[in-house]
Amino acid sequence: MKIKARAYTLAELMTVLAVIFVLIAVITVSTSSFVKRTAGKTTAKNVESTLKLAREYAISRGQKYYVFFDGVNGEYYIASDFSGSTNVGKINKFQGNMSIITNNFIRGASGSAACFNKNGSLDQISDSSITLGVAGDPSTYVTISVENTTGRVKIE
Repeated sequence: MKIKARAYTLAELMTVLAVIFVLIAVITVSTSSFVKRTAGKTTAKNVESTLKLAREYAISRGQKYYVFFDGVNGEYYIASDFSGSTNVGKINKFQGNMSIITNNFIRGASGSAACFNKNGSLDQISDSSITLGVAGDPSTYVTISVENTTGRVKIE
């Protein structure tokens, strides 16, 4: 009795390899956009927390507090004066390749700033916001807004 050896042809092996490479490419693209969106959400949450903390400082300490945004260096921090020289706590960095896309907070010597009054309201005529994201990739854009009368901070 003869036993017949079975093997795969070169064409079959090449087809399987092609399918594997296509799957790897799709997974890589999906993962990289997921990582960008996650960095955007993380940065937005951190900025939101910093804005809320500055508002709490203003209310509890009875004086104005500012959150400065430095778009050039990708940093933001809380300061107790408009010059931005007296920062409170640490200087925070934007996550990943995140940067400021749009910003309509007041302009100061150290960049733009959200200023909270001692009653917790925003020291501006209208509501203000900042949009963060990876430049050129709208799927990563996240907007954090502050209501001027209440100082309420929210991620949109």
